[in-house]
Amino acid sequence: MGRKRQLLLLCDYPIEGAATVREHIDGLIENSRHHIRRLSIRGRIPQQVDLARFDGVIVHYSLMADMDSLLTPSIISRLSGYNGVKAVFVQDEHRNVCQRITALQGMASNLLFTCVPAEEIEKVYPDEALPGIRKVNVLTGYTSIQLARRQTPDFDARPIDIGYRARKLPFWLGRLGQEKAMIGDFIASQEDAYDLQCDISMAEHDRIYGSKWVDFLSSCKATLGAESGASVFDWDGSIERSVKSHLLKAPYTTFDDIEKLYLKGEDGKVGNGQISPRVFEAAALRTLMILYPGEYSGILVPWHHYVPLEKDHSNIDEVMAVLRNKAQAQQIIEAAWHDIACNPAYTMKAFVEEFDTLIDNSAGEHAPMKVGYQDSEWTGLVRVEPNVVLSRFSQAIWVRVHRTVFRTLDRLLGPATVTKFKHRLRQLKTACEKTIDSH
Repeated sequence: MGRKRQLLLLCDYPIEGAATVREHIDGLIENSRHHIRRLSIRGRIPQQVDLARFDGVIVHYSLMADMDSLLTPSIISRLSGYNGVKAVFVQDEHRNVCQRITALQGMASNLLFTCVPAEEIEKVYPDEALPGIRKVNVLTGYTSIQLARRQTPDFDARPIDIGYRARKLPFWLGRLGQEKAMIGDFIASQEDAYDLQCDISMAEHDRIYGSKWVDFLSSCKATLGAESGASVFDWDGSIERSVKSHLLKAPYTTFDDIEKLYLKGEDGKVGNGQISPRVFEAAALRTLMILYPGEYSGILVPWHHYVPLEKDHSNIDEVMAVLRNKAQAQQIIEAAWHDIACNPAYTMKAFVEEFDTLIDNSAGEHAPMKVGYQDSEWTGLVRVEPNVVLSRFSQAIWVRVHRTVFRTLDRLLGPATVTKFKHRLRQLKTACEKTIDSH
């Protein structure tokens, strides 16, 4: 075990929305044996922060998500001249791949933690473009042993047969992105035929968060799902731009038509099916999983951990028979709970142990830092700057608008009109944030 190192975690710590990002950031800090100081920024690293007083800098995926207003050239420039370890986390890697590679090159990164399956990493992040950087496959989320210990209702006592929430994702994400809604739409259409009590929705106004989501999932005998990720990698953003432009002119175009026009030869070029955090939650809460077959990061075994529903739905009778057979359903539920939810290998703690070791191995190749910051000195040094306050205020307003206004518009106007409105509003939001960050 190496010495306790001083690490700086650069992130965009969210104050609103789903807790996934906050939990990932907090999990790194709480589970690491190193001393990680969190610095939430937007657009720039405060000049008073001396990077040389850290053994390493971690760039979180919350910054990598927006390389126009969050991970700016100013930040990349500061990091390029820094001589310590530079570790970068990335997610949602299907978008703007070339821009991301350019940023990684500019920062002279040492470690890249990617959700792209190990056998596909070279296709997305080739050694020729990123020589000398170590690339490590990680999960999109982790199991919670605490959640797995929660008392949950018995299978028969759950009032909902099948409960599910998902979003109808943009067409430019490819067929894998559409499967999340496809499985929900199909099962909802079978509610009467199989005398099911379902609570299934893909509408924004029906989203459930936090403890209410845990309660909802605990009230369901079964839930649905598909692999996480996108099956189209948009290297320069051109596919997204083309599809958006098409749909603004012809909003009722089907996915099949969009696929023929813009995704041919691109969909499935990179295998990107991953296990979702929702799988860990369902396993922990002893909710039967009915999923489209897939790789699921090599973790799930069909008919052992979940009930596979073929993508052409040809085995629906077989799937429904399992749902109606408590003994068979319970066997699958318990296997998922024991093998997945309670498995220490799939916890954040286990990953951070690996992370700490990688940091130690990489830090040995770099010059030692100056004396690190003391707690009192760091607290007095780092303040919330006006541009960050304004930017976060903008972010909070955006989330609240999304949750309230869009819920009403979705009901009244329909998805096609709402899509146009969202597109225009996002353009306005981006313009406002750039104006704020420039002051």
